[in-house]
Amino acid sequence: MKRLLSVLLCICMVMTLIPGVGAEIAGDGSENNPYLISSVADLQAFAANVNSGTSYSGKFVKLTASLDLTGVEWTPIGKSGYEFEGTFDGGYHIITGLSIDTQNRYVGLFGKLENATVKKLGIENAEIIAGDSDVAILAGNAQGGLIENCYVTGSVVGSAGVGGILGSTHSSEYETTIKNCYARVALDNTNAWTADWAGISGWNNAASVKIINCYSACIGEIRPIAGWSDGSSVSNDQFVNTYFDKSLSPDFSQEAGRVDLGKTADELKTQTTFADWDFTDIWAIDPDINGGYPYLKLTGEYNVFTLEGSGTKGDPYIVTTEAELAAIARGEITNNFTAYYQLGNDITLTSNYWTPIGGNGMPAFAGSFDGAGYTIYNVNICVPAYAYEGLFGVVTGSVTNLGVTANITGAISAGALVGCLVQGTVESCSASGSVAGKADIGGLIGYIGEDYTAFVRNCYSMATATDTSSNQADGCGGLVGEMYADGSGSNIKIE
Repeated sequence: MKRLLSVLLCICMVMTLIPGVGAEIAGDGSENNPYLISSVADLQAFAANVNSGTSYSGKFVKLTASLDLTGVEWTPIGKSGYEFEGTFDGGYHIITGLSIDTQNRYVGLFGKLENATVKKLGIENAEIIAGDSDVAILAGNAQGGLIENCYVTGSVVGSAGVGGILGSTHSSEYETTIKNCYARVALDNTNAWTADWAGISGWNNAASVKIINCYSACIGEIRPIAGWSDGSSVSNDQFVNTYFDKSLSPDFSQEAGRVDLGKTADELKTQTTFADWDFTDIWAIDPDINGGYPYLKLTGEYNVFTLEGSGTKGDPYIVTTEAELAAIARGEITNNFTAYYQLGNDITLTSNYWTPIGGNGMPAFAGSFDGAGYTIYNVNICVPAYAYEGLFGVVTGSVTNLGVTANITGAISAGALVGCLVQGTVESCSASGSVAGKADIGGLIGYIGEDYTAFVRNCYSMATATDTSSNQADGCGGLVGEMYADGSGSNIKIE
């Protein structure tokens, strides 16, 4: 009996060391204490967990060191039916040596993503070969979510849905946003069907992908930047301040897509080409680095902001500059989306492409933001870049005592202050300026709902709200664009 128990104990001890067999990773998966990936073994364990049914939905995973996968037989993170659904923060680290040679579908560092966020990650000199479709370096397929501040270099070969960053997005029901990313990749295809072969994302529908502040400098593109397999091309307004190197892919026909976004190599190596790109905190350009093309500042925790205060109710973070406000939007403050904030003065924004705080691939803002009677001016979003647009994207917490002026165009679910108030409170706030879009357009708040408790108190809007849709029947109001209340539990009050 003792011998049997000893054998069983040994087996159990061995199993705890096998990635994916009940593999544990340091951390609890919260935003403040994410699961930490510090070694190749940790990354393999994480992949095995996802591929055995752990989606990590609502959880946070962070890479704490650069990793070399040379010699590792890599299995992509996520597959059909077992998608990764959490937030993966690369921590400004780099993965090298990624090599895959398979006949499978959904191939890359990640196989399948669903409403996930992958950010702050570089993958260099990867070699991906797949006999099937949906193939790229970062992820084979993404259904919704956000890819931000990432880059890839290397080569990709596949039969269809071949891209540098994403192999495919497919469904317009789940828009995937790719922002501040680039690909420098050699693409090749094992199939005569070449319509879905592009530098950023290979196979897409008209509105399944939004690409913002990105560039593609790839050899072998058949479609510029984003391709499609059938039907119509990716809509023009899905590309924002995004370009490709036409010196490397010079032979596009006019039917190939956004050929007008092509720049010469020399133009792409000139900073003035990139209007409204952030060359202070996100991008840099140097003729001696990255072949002269713009590169991301992946240099450790370069962008972690320290604010006055501790972020608690009694000692809120004090926000006084545009850079600090933008850091909140990017999720770079401790307890970022759940903390208490207080505005210390008026702030005038200078960008034409404000990134809303909360939602759109990031967690909803569940904290408290007290404007203290001050105003944030010039919230400009000049293209429909996000699903929920405003100073805040999605709010489940509280926003109080704040004035805002805005100019937002082309949006869906947009308000000068909040795009979508799911629950929580907006109180003693005001808005001016203009908000225009196709659905759920409000002067202050775009959309409120659904089946939650939400309060709007002592607020007013002088902003112009304009419905630009053809039927003008999808929600437009001076204060709130649309409220969802079906009587089955909703408690929405405007007073």
